[in-house]
Amino acid sequence: DTYLSQFDRMRDLCRLDMRRESKASALLLQIKRSIVHASLNSVVNLISSSYVESFSADKKTNSDTFNESLSCDLHPVTGNILHCCKEMMGWVGPVYKKMLELAVELQVDVLSVVPANQEVLMHLVIENLLNGLEGRAAKFDENSKARSEKRAMNVKAHGMHELEDKVAEDYILSARKHLFMANNLYSMYIFIKDRKRDQTSNESSMGVQLLNNDLRRASSMNANAMNANKPFSKNKQIMAIADKIELRLKQEQTSFCERIASVMGLTPTEMAEFQVLHEKDKSGHGRALKAKFTLFNTGMEALRAQQGEWRVSSTGLREHMSAQLQDTVLPVYTEFYNTYAAVKFSKKHMDRYLRFPPAEVEWNLKTF
Repeated sequence: DTYLSQFDRMRDLCRLDMRRESKASALLLQIKRSIVHASLNSVVNLISSSYVESFSADKKTNSDTFNESLSCDLHPVTGNILHCCKEMMGWVGPVYKKMLELAVELQVDVLSVVPANQEVLMHLVIENLLNGLEGRAAKFDENSKARSEKRAMNVKAHGMHELEDKVAEDYILSARKHLFMANNLYSMYIFIKDRKRDQTSNESSMGVQLLNNDLRRASSMNANAMNANKPFSKNKQIMAIADKIELRLKQEQTSFCERIASVMGLTPTEMAEFQVLHEKDKSGHGRALKAKFTLFNTGMEALRAQQGEWRVSSTGLREHMSAQLQDTVLPVYTEFYNTYAAVKFSKKHMDRYLRFPPAEVEWNLKTF
């Protein structure tokens, strides 16, 4: 901004003849063009880095397969793009507008791919990022070994714990895509939530200082400048994408918790199916109860096996998902356990089936 504001004075000093350029003034003009080109080219790079292709460059494991175990956390592409967006917010408003005007004046060749204003730019980047994340999350399904949407309660093979453990592991891993999306969406949600705040109070920021300088130097541009510097929260495009991300975040959190509950056999549908099987079980061997407790136990063990592998970096998201997971799993399991734990459905191995009292389940979910 200092260079551009002093450009005309420095250029005049370098020209002995005002009718033609000297080598020094031509060099100053080239520097000006380079500054504008570099500034707008950073916008082009930001847009291109948010495309789906950016998420296909993940490092491979030694076996050259998709490494899912480390991919549930915030993706580096998401973190980098949001960081760039935060940095860019320091020179939005008339500064962005001024760069576009200078690009026209200097015939800079990036204009065809640069959005007309910063609101459109932010909307485009966030939409691209969301689409890229969805494409990345789809890879989890491609690599999933789960054969259907939910585990079947096997009343004939209730004693085959090793088999059930392996099946539970395959199904629990199918929840990772929801955890991945929740981690990334939460960071996007926090970013947009912060941007929606009234930024006019941040008088110490560079962007506001530049804006004030522009307004003082060009009173004829006041109306346009004020329109360009409306608070981020008033932009309809950003409000729409903010609502979309918030809704999608809630859906992914719910899907994650429901998937965990399903692996443990605790969804309303699965509990209803158990009740039908239990009422039909006239063998006197408690096969339905054995199968149901085995289903839950192996599901809980599969979840505990992910301790340290699955990460939620944000404290706010971690606490919220922990509470939601408890609300989804604990009431259903507590009612089931309290109802059937007193029933003598196994002569020798009751302790094998009653491995997880509700208090222990609650502790596991709180500390996971």
